Amino acid sequence: MTKEEMITNDALSAWLEDNANLKWERHFGTWETIVWYDDATDIPKESSFEAEKETYLANQRAKHTRVYPPMQDQLDMQYHDAVNGTTTWKDAIAKIKSDNPK
Repeated sequence: MTKEEMITNDALSAWLEDNANLKWERHFGTWETIVWYDDATDIPKESSFEAEKETYLANQRAKHTRVYPPMQDQLDMQYHDAVNGTTTWKDAIAKIKSDNPK
């Protein structure tokens, strides 16, 4: 999955959490793939999502950018870990993931 696909997937999840709470089980990044609960009533319209989609995408892009260090810094950490036998990069990424659960 590309970074943009992850951002799109996360944006749809965030929108559904805000607007269709407890009505859906899962999705695969598109409106057509949303699996609604059998007893879901008052399911929101796709047009409502489309009207707010860019805002949710922007929020997710900012979140992804803000959370992880730049790739150049990550590669530098990995190099120094390999040379020094340390786990700086692995520890940094583990902390980011634990601090920002999906």
